[in-house]
Amino acid sequence: MPPLRPVIEEARSEPQRFSGVKIIYGARTPDDLIYKSEYEKWSKSEGCEFLLTVDRGDKSWTGNVGVVTTLFKKAGILPAKAVAFVCGPELMIKFSIIELTKMGVSPESIFVSMERNMSCGVGTCGHCQMGPLFICRDGPVFAYGRVMKYFPGEGI
Repeated sequence: MPPLRPVIEEARSEPQRFSGVKIIYGARTPDDLIYKSEYEKWSKSEGCEFLLTVDRGDKSWTGNVGVVTTLFKKAGILPAKAVAFVCGPELMIKFSIIELTKMGVSPESIFVSMERNMSCGVGTCGHCQMGPLFICRDGPVFAYGRVMKYFPGEGI
């Protein structure tokens, strides 16, 4: 969520420019949720819809339970107009891409944040190499269409 917070704030600041914003956020447990004080503001923003889920609820949790991809259909995503920004663990990114492409969102309209194992930050150590790309130098955000053949699992 931290890499996407500025995107959310930009969309909120210009509702006439960004219509139909869907903020779909998931965490493993309610204790793992961050920015809780901003959820109401996001959900009440003009043109924004905020959907939240956790993989495992606790006794006090009354919201959605399930992985984040279970909210995609609820959000009413319009594939022809959608631009998706996805960040999180690579497994979650993988399944989000699978669901978004099944819905008809083009790989060029899905942007993935691949911040992982960056040690040197200048592309010399190789820890973040993905095919010919270095996440620290060439990214960390990529259109999925550009990196799909290098994506963990050899593309989706």
